[in-house]
Amino acid sequence: MSINNNLDRADSVEENGNLAPDTIDVKDHHSRARYFATTMTTLTAVIYFMIGFNIVSVLDTPSDQIFGIFAGLAYALGVLLMLALDRRVVWVSGSIFQVFVIAMYFNLATKRSPDFEFWGIALRVVQMVILVTLVYLTARTPQQTKAMQRSVA
Repeated sequence: MSINNNLDRADSVEENGNLAPDTIDVKDHHSRARYFATTMTTLTAVIYFMIGFNIVSVLDTPSDQIFGIFAGLAYALGVLLMLALDRRVVWVSGSIFQVFVIAMYFNLATKRSPDFEFWGIALRVVQMVILVTLVYLTARTPQQTKAMQRSVA
């Protein structure tokens, strides 16, 4: 059953006030996506801190890995913002930041040694997951979310 059908169904809430089994809890779905993005962002911050503190080596000259500390701090700030603010501006900003970081990696990769390594590619995969989740959260219009929450309540 599609979400739009649930908006039009008066019988999606049973007489006792509980949700009917085929009704989607939109608020819960939204929270799951938000916390999933936060978890992936936390993982990214941890990996960047590991790089910055030379626990993981991604360059031939580990002393140049200081960027990992700054990247880890940026992602930690993102985690705090996503936990504190359930706002579209956070998701849009995070999406733009993800695109920038991913593009910079591929732009700078050919100028360093090694060009590509396991942790760099693994981080890009996680960052793509973050980006997709943030775009999903951004694309949901507030009217849709509010209308869907009212139909579920």
